[in-house]
This record gives sequence, C-alpha cells and structure tokens, in this order.
Amino acid sequence: MNDKKLLILLRSDPEEGLRKAIAEHGAAVNGVVRRVLRNASQEAEECCADVFVALWRHAEKLLSDAVPVRAWLLVTSRNAAIDRWRKLTRREEFPLYEELTGDSGLPENISDLEAMLQELVESLPSPDREIFLRKYYLLETSKEIAEALSLTEGNVNVRLSRGREKLKRQLLQKGGDRYALCK
Repeated sequence: MNDKKLLILLRSDPEEGLRKAIAEHGAAVNGVVRRVLRNASQEAEECCADVFVALWRHAEKLLSDAVPVRAWLLVTSRNAAIDRWRKLTRREEFPLYEELTGDSGLPENISDLEAMLQELVESLPSPDREIFLRKYYLLETSKEIAEALSLTEGNVNVRLSRGREKLKRQLLQKGGDRYALCK
C-alpha cells in the first residue's frame, strides 16, 4: 500500500489504517525501538504503540506535506525510544548532537538543531548518508553497518569521523554563533 492510500485510510478508518500501518511498518518500528530499549520489553511495546498513535494523529499533516511514512516512522521511533530511555535512566543525551559538540547538555532550541542536522545528514553523499542514518537514526553498530554495506568496520568508523567533522563545519556555517559550542 502506498503512503497516500495508507494516510487516507488512517483518516477515514483509523482502526483498519493502524492495522495496515503496523502490518507494513511494524517490524521496522519495533527494530528501532528495541535497539534503544533492549532490556525493557514492556517499555518497548508501549513505545511502539505510541509511535503508531502518533502516526494516526499526524496523518493529515503527513498527507498534506507528502512526507514519506516509513522515514517519518523511523525518525519518530528513534526519538520516542530515546525519550523513553532517558526517562528510564534519567540520562540526558542526544547521540549525534553529543558526537558533534562533545556536550551532553541540550540547547533550548533542540528541535531547530535536530532539523538542521537532519538536513545536513540528508545532504551527505552516498554511502556516508546511509552510514549516518544507520548509526544515529537506526542506532546500528559500526560492525552491523559494515556488514550491511560491504565495508570494513574501520572504513565505517573513518567515514563517521570525517562526516562528523564535515557536519561540524556546516553546522557552524549555517548556525553561526548560535552553535559556537561545536568549535
């Protein structure tokens, strides 16, 4: 089922729409959530349910903005799982933000920063974009990424390091002094 039909179904018949969304995207959402919430299966189940409820609530906006459902679900799953993990562990961190800045504190405008980072990551050339998405959005290990992309683990780590440096430079150019802590 294509995204448009799924989103229309979610609006017209939420129960059937959710059933189809879970059948089509449930494994991917579950995989992302369980990578973050490894030892908390009940929390992971609740988080997955929350993600699909969020899909239902945002269906109209996603439809009007022509946002790809799978991509939205993966990002939302990662964010929801990290938020739930933070609550469970009382730990404050944003993985890519921390990697780029060396600071575990979150700025007040984290949504702006996250949107800017997402835009910069999407602009990376292949396979760097794929490596960053797998590392920071799907939370895969370097070894898993290397196997999936037929690269060495060392090559993945070098690409991540060089990519973080490139993102730091671009972030400073785009954000100016607002993100001076990236220096």
